[in-house]
Amino acid sequence: MRRRSSLLLLTLLLGCAANPRPEASPRGPEPVLPGIDALEADGFALLQGQRVGLLTNRTGRTADGRRTIDVLAGAEGVELVRIFTPEHGLDSILEGDVGDSRDAATGLPIRSLYGSSRRPQPEDLADLDVVLFDVQDVGVRFYTYSTTLLYLLEECATAGVGVAVLDRPNPIAPWGAMGPVSLPEHRAFICPDDMPVAHGLTLGEFALWQRARKGLDLELTVVPVRGWRATMHWEETGLAWIPPSPNLRTPEAAVLYPGVGLLEACNLSVGRGTDEPFLRIGAPWLDGRALATHLRQRPIAGLVVTPITFVPEASRFAEEACGGIHLQVVDRTTLRPVEAGLALAEALSIVGGDRFTRAKVVERLAAPMEEAGRSLRGWEGDGGRSAWWSAVQPHLLYER
Repeated sequence: MRRRSSLLLLTLLLGCAANPRPEASPRGPEPVLPGIDALEADGFALLQGQRVGLLTNRTGRTADGRRTIDVLAGAEGVELVRIFTPEHGLDSILEGDVGDSRDAATGLPIRSLYGSSRRPQPEDLADLDVVLFDVQDVGVRFYTYSTTLLYLLEECATAGVGVAVLDRPNPIAPWGAMGPVSLPEHRAFICPDDMPVAHGLTLGEFALWQRARKGLDLELTVVPVRGWRATMHWEETGLAWIPPSPNLRTPEAAVLYPGVGLLEACNLSVGRGTDEPFLRIGAPWLDGRALATHLRQRPIAGLVVTPITFVPEASRFAEEACGGIHLQVVDRTTLRPVEAGLALAEALSIVGGDRFTRAKVVERLAAPMEEAGRSLRGWEGDGGRSAWWSAVQPHLLYER
């Protein structure tokens, strides 16, 4: 920040263990409070006299449901200047590019970072001292909010503007890091760095890791979630689930997303355009009963599958009848979401044959893999994950 020599780095290193299993953890007596609640409880001391930008969407709310925008706009000594939004816009409901706009309640300008540019421009930062980041993530490499955060860190480092991450729980943190680490040549907006399919980090931890990894000259503050442990499933937090994007409508969908999301590049519907995105897969060419029968013979730990027929109203195969299966999580302690996605891909290869575009799954993994003769179902292995987890250890903030 231009008017502060340093920031208090609120990073409480509470112990770190690689790849924890998703054992049930009793909710402690302390309520789970997102970073915005902790900031408010501290009287916004971090922001006094600062000109503030806020990167947020509809998930940026206090535990009791107030918008972070309104909390900051009404805070004494805080000058909220501008709002930034990630993919899907402020209300988290839009698909495709999103234009700039204005917040109806406060009149503040909104700069979209998923429109004409994916990064804040120098003029967007010139009148700011600090940008706050308050967005709920789902912990998956190809979910774009981590990339938007990385771009914010890079541009603020160049501009000499501070960043403060108001941290939030990772809903799939109990499973730890999952899937292979991607290769440098695969870096893109849906693959911001060499990392597993599911990284197991909060975005506060991700920001700390990225600042160190890239050597950014940046004043970075992480305001941790209070009362949260990385072993907690979402239902244990007591927080309301606010969909962070149009199709992740429930915590169960978020749990399945790392695996079912691997299939989305294939010639399948993953339930977009229905009332259960990521809880069903299908296609006009697919025999759902045959797939369900195969998966009953070779079950996927933690899942029950049921044959269904559905007609998406939008997205892939819109208005076409699709044969497929419905997915239900019945045991979180045995479910491994990425492995489940690979097992589904393997089953689709067997039942669908050449009609299923198996190579797209390998492409989405963004990691080396021999296509010929390699079983998708049994492939996951370590994939460089242990070494990666060791590298992020210094930046972990929560009990695991």
